[in-house]
Amino acid sequence: MQYIRFLKTPRFVYTNDGRSGTVLALVTITSDLGESFFLQDVALTAKLLDGKSWTSLPLSVTRHTWKAGMRTLKIELDLVIKQKEIFHRAVVLSVSSEQSAADDLSQLEAAGSLVLSAYSSPFRPLGGIEAEGYVERRLTIGRKMALPVWEETGESIARHIWDGGLALAAYLAQNIPTSKVDNEGKRLDALDKILGLPEDLEVLELGSGCGIVGLALASLYKNCRVTLTDLPLAEEIIVRNLRCSGSEGNVNFKPLDWDQNIPEPHG
Repeated sequence: MQYIRFLKTPRFVYTNDGRSGTVLALVTITSDLGESFFLQDVALTAKLLDGKSWTSLPLSVTRHTWKAGMRTLKIELDLVIKQKEIFHRAVVLSVSSEQSAADDLSQLEAAGSLVLSAYSSPFRPLGGIEAEGYVERRLTIGRKMALPVWEETGESIARHIWDGGLALAAYLAQNIPTSKVDNEGKRLDALDKILGLPEDLEVLELGSGCGIVGLALASLYKNCRVTLTDLPLAEEIIVRNLRCSGSEGNVNFKPLDWDQNIPEPHG
């Protein structure tokens, strides 16, 4: 799997007339931990979107090409301000592959050359302030079932999505057990059997990172209560994802450092 990442988050730069300008950003395409760059040509589409709607028409669209051997790619979108309210409106920059986007986990197969789209934090043209250092992955895990997952643009691997988490979330999205027949011949027979039980489940995830697996599980299996655990430095991004997913009722986070003794239960 390859990931579009913001090296410089988007900001708006005005032209001299004050009624138009350009959205600027710097992106790269790397593996999950950023140790290698994408070594294929890929056509990319950049869109400036309304920050309050996933489905509204883009305010501006441009196309770019990532060439094999690149390390960075500058994104530029021209925007003409036709209404003053746009200055104050929150907008989002999305960058995605035209042919090999990997955002629908319910249809995801071999992922070697697939590219995960990136959505910036909302920002406003007024003032030219850069968007916050986060990237949103707008994933689909079933029919009309969206899973927004935020990760940071920095270097912390605890606050990034890993290939393993994405693969397991895709497996869950594609293998919802509805009968005994569904479990036959699956690669994770023990997991499928447990998830097929009618009883409510208490799930503990160790090393949850951004929380993609636990959030997908809670969205797909309504009889699950999930506790996400990771180092304290992951708490901020996990809490952000809990809030955005609407899963706070049946998903919670507890800090857990494997090098420390397990805390004694209270009460």
